[in-house]
Amino acid sequence: MKTYALAWIDSAVKLSTCIDRVGGENPTWNDKFLFRVSPEFLYSETSGISIEIFADGIFRDTLVGTVRLLVGNIIRNGSPYIPVRVPSLNAVQVRRPSGRFQGFSTLALRFFWVRMSRQCTASPPSTP
Repeated sequence: MKTYALAWIDSAVKLSTCIDRVGGENPTWNDKFLFRVSPEFLYSETSGISIEIFADGIFRDTLVGTVRLLVGNIIRNGSPYIPVRVPSLNAVQVRRPSGRFQGFSTLALRFFWVRMSRQCTASPPSTP
């Protein structure tokens, strides 16, 4: 089985892994995704990362399973502490389309604080 995964925090923007052509039923993806989020997103009880795993098909791809990881489960007991330097490893169950659980997926998450620069108020230069 050749598989890939789609990951997102906003369903309008989904990011894809490369296809794992050798892992079969135990695929490995070492892809890195960067999601820019607000502090409100980090501390919301319902904010999460969604992942869909697909089998690459000839005519169409088949959904193998889904994962949903709530960000609040990574932040310790609602405290303002967020793991920054060391990735947080999280084992989550993969849910098949039938609804039953089938296997686990391990996700490594790391949070980065990015200082936002002030918006430029000048208009861009016009092009001839």
